[in-house]
Amino acid sequence: MIKLNNQCKTEKFESVISDIAIEKCLKYSDEPEKLKELISHLSVEVKFTGIKKHFADDTVERLTGIFQVSKDSGYIASFDFGFSIYDTEAFSFDSSNYESKKYKGKVYNSNTVVKLEMNKDKQKFFDDLLYSCLTSCRMDFYCPKDFDDFCNELGYGNDSIKANEIFKTCLKISAQLERVFTEEELNYLPS
Repeated sequence: MIKLNNQCKTEKFESVISDIAIEKCLKYSDEPEKLKELISHLSVEVKFTGIKKHFADDTVERLTGIFQVSKDSGYIASFDFGFSIYDTEAFSFDSSNYESKKYKGKVYNSNTVVKLEMNKDKQKFFDDLLYSCLTSCRMDFYCPKDFDDFCNELGYGNDSIKANEIFKTCLKISAQLERVFTEEELNYLPS
């Protein structure tokens, strides 16, 4: 089980593949048997890097991490990931000082209630990591190779330096994923 330190970081990469995680992914695949076979050849790991601003336009901090995906071939695709604000709340709540603290919009005055709620949410979060990674791989695999096409598809202005930086990052991630997955295998991934 992944254990985070007080700054919501992990020291090393840890596997996110479990029976529960696989079952969740299979529910959202058009080819569950083929996905199950593919997962048996994958290594999917995460390392949490803390709670901070991840996207250029973030106004609040979020839990961040790095996913690594590899197949039997040995090539590793590695990419930064910003988790949702909802998921971040489960890790930023200070249960040691629970008096009048808010968690998910609720005020808890009972340490027991807080710990039960947090543990339930954290376990669900960990069980969903494989799904989060594989759906991200499916989306990031297809990156337009032309900057103007990229801008048109994603709504960026083609005169934006920020858009150009995002484009270059997306191309890099797409190239890494193309070394791990075939185009056919992408169709097995959950959506």
